[in-house]
Amino acid sequence: MTENAVLQLRAERIARATRPFLARGNRVRRCQRCLLPEKLCLCSTITPAQAKSRFCLLMFDTEPMKP
Repeated sequence: MTENAVLQLRAERIARATRPFLARGNRVRRCQRCLLPEKLCLCSTITPAQAKSRFCLLMFDTEPMKP
């Protein structure tokens, strides 16, 4: 699995959770890389590319929990 900042934040949030995540859609089996439902996952078709662009993503504390 390719690690990125959002997946790292999600793992940290799950690690410090005091109760299970039971929001809408919690029963759907999701790809652990893109967080889409496994039936809709396109990870196997992605070709890595080099880019010189950068961006900053600002997120609220619970935002990484929303696929």
